[in-house]
Amino acid sequence: MSDVLLLTRPIGSGIAKIAVAQKLASKKLAKELKALTGESNEAEASEFVKRGLKTVELGALGLLGAAAELAVAAKKLVVIELERVPLIAGVPELSEQGVATHERVPEVNGVLLPEGLPEPIAQVLFDADASGALLVADPEAEAQKLGAVLHKNGVA
Repeated sequence: MSDVLLLTRPIGSGIAKIAVAQKLASKKLAKELKALTGESNEAEASEFVKRGLKTVELGALGLLGAAAELAVAAKKLVVIELERVPLIAGVPELSEQGVATHERVPEVNGVLLPEGLPEPIAQVLFDADASGALLVADPEAEAQKLGAVLHKNGVA
């Protein structure tokens, strides 16, 4: 049986933070960023620990860096379906304008990007997280239950 990866917050907070600082972000994006970065991930993390789940905080290498860390630890292949990744609204467009947390797309051992993936999208996937987002590996059979618990607690 495979695991399902759950992401506790949308990605793109690093790019959004830079855009806010450079006055390139809309008021709506600035407000959303403030709400995301003002929340602690302690309630989320304690629920995962209680369930014995593998959890990684997104950090300097964003979603793909965290996924690579989980994959290496579990000795498993991780496949991310791009269309299912929650993004902060407006961040892909900011990335297309050149707003990024990395000068170029990082090279991470074990991460293979699909051929033809636009660099702005790769930048979003590697975006240095500023929100405290967690990536959680949950056995497929339990993932829906955890999703319901997180939703009930106002997390997902």
